[in-house]
Amino acid sequence: MEPKTSINKRGYIYITFFICSLSYSQSFTTHSTIKEAAENFAQNYNQDSIDNNQEIGANIYQDTNGDYYYGQTYNDGGAATVTIPSNPNAIADIHTHGAYDPDYYNNTFSRGDLRDNINKGIDGFVVGSGGQLDYFDYDPTADYSDADDWESPYDFDDLIDDDISDEDIPYDSNDPDAPECTEYDECDD
Repeated sequence: MEPKTSINKRGYIYITFFICSLSYSQSFTTHSTIKEAAENFAQNYNQDSIDNNQEIGANIYQDTNGDYYYGQTYNDGGAATVTIPSNPNAIADIHTHGAYDPDYYNNTFSRGDLRDNINKGIDGFVVGSGGQLDYFDYDPTADYSDADDWESPYDFDDLIDDDISDEDIPYDSNDPDAPECTEYDECDD
């Protein structure tokens, strides 16, 4: 059975699933820009991702009013992966990268991350352990045929908008790319 979607006067989207005469509703907060939706996800899930060293992800949607929201979160993959199911209504996806790991590209897209967005044909966001929010703007007219040859993020760095957020995002203090002082710290003046 198809879910029923409705929007209330406060801008919350309710998706109701009817299963065996029982219903389940989940409320999603809407945002006026896709970046605001991504920042909200980062602020709500990056600390959890770091604390549990587990990637967390979600699809991002645009409603009929032009507002943006992220849907159900997924965290099935562990420290180095998360499976975000394809959804034909998704316009982007977002995921965290867990705790800092010196042997990993913590604060940018991995080759697999970008391949996944290219295969889905949608934009992507990644939230790094250093509190960075990076953005990949999928271009349906671009030639991504060399994606199989990418060895490291340096091979596709020109495709990524780095650290696009001015918002304070939770971070792992072990990450050398983490900010020196944000609202999450006791800072000396």
